[in-house]
Amino acid sequence: MKLVRLTYGSTIPAMPYFSSDLLWASGMKLADPFFLLEFQNGRRVVFVNGAEYPKVKKTSKENLSVRSLETETGNDDLECVVSFLKKRKIKKIIIPDSSPVLVAKRLTEAKMDVSSRDDVWFPERIIKEKREIEYVTQAQKAAEKALGVAREVLKNSAVDKNGFLFLPVNCKRFPLTAESLRTAMGLVLEEYGHMTPEVLVGFGKDSSDIHAYSYGPITAHQPIVIDVFPYSRRNGYWGDMTRTFFKGKPSLEVQKMYVAVLGAMEIAMQMIRAGVCGSAVYNEVVGFFEKTGYRERYNCKTGKEEGFIHALGHGVGVDIHEWPILCETPARLAEGMVLAVEPGLYYSKAGGVRIEDTVLVRKNGIRNLTSFPKDLDSAIL
Repeated sequence: MKLVRLTYGSTIPAMPYFSSDLLWASGMKLADPFFLLEFQNGRRVVFVNGAEYPKVKKTSKENLSVRSLETETGNDDLECVVSFLKKRKIKKIIIPDSSPVLVAKRLTEAKMDVSSRDDVWFPERIIKEKREIEYVTQAQKAAEKALGVAREVLKNSAVDKNGFLFLPVNCKRFPLTAESLRTAMGLVLEEYGHMTPEVLVGFGKDSSDIHAYSYGPITAHQPIVIDVFPYSRRNGYWGDMTRTFFKGKPSLEVQKMYVAVLGAMEIAMQMIRAGVCGSAVYNEVVGFFEKTGYRERYNCKTGKEEGFIHALGHGVGVDIHEWPILCETPARLAEGMVLAVEPGLYYSKAGGVRIEDTVLVRKNGIRNLTSFPKDLDSAIL
């Protein structure tokens, strides 16, 4: 029986039914949802609405055949696609598990044999082409620019008698808040053609949450964890980067945490290369933390896990989190993968420390796509 893989969605993250698989396979950024059909011989056909057709015809990938839905018979978009398939005697369709329920329902009602898959839809996405590596590098540069502004703002701030940061401007004091820092970074990203759904700024004890999102005036002498993940408006690729700063010298306990996280990062960077199992890198980092006194534990008072409590890293591309995941589950690394590497430590009393770079996996090591400093001296402002 003839078989077709069908992908449906839009290719702009903020729009309904966003599909990163569709963005990767088509290379098109469209707000309106459209269809991609992939035949057993490798041929790919996209169906778009008539208004988008002229533009898409000019800008789509060379391996795509572009058709207008208006050339097919049907009362709506899905009926047009079904009509196209039935004319070619195709009744068996595979869709991703992430497909809208309505699409599966309508295909079934049209007497199509529909099944779904929950694995990686386009495994070839995992290995990045040269242009994709450049796209992620550009996103990393935007992240560095934004973090550079955050660092300068923190450096130029002062500390009031209550331990809160403020900016002295024309003999006036303006509180330096997490909100204002996020706003400043967002504006920089826009200048460089990127945006972000959010900049994670967590300070003080809030930073013990791996996705900390603090509000209000920032405090001195405590961790300020900033995680920025820019998305290119032009090509749809992401970057990912985290740094931990301190306004004023932090406690000795937090300094030791920072040095340990930096040591874990160095171990990971030395181990990552093509052919290495990602779980081996993760386990080595876990072992290093345990040897230095940072064993993962459960805090009965807070009800939270503490220590190194998340995966070591993940792929980056047209999704901010892609396969492979650097965790206890084995995943063989290959040349051309792009990974965010992000060791961190989190404790309710001390706060959190995380450092994150994005790297390219090579045959004999890595190429770090991030050049922003991460030594302790550069983190203390």
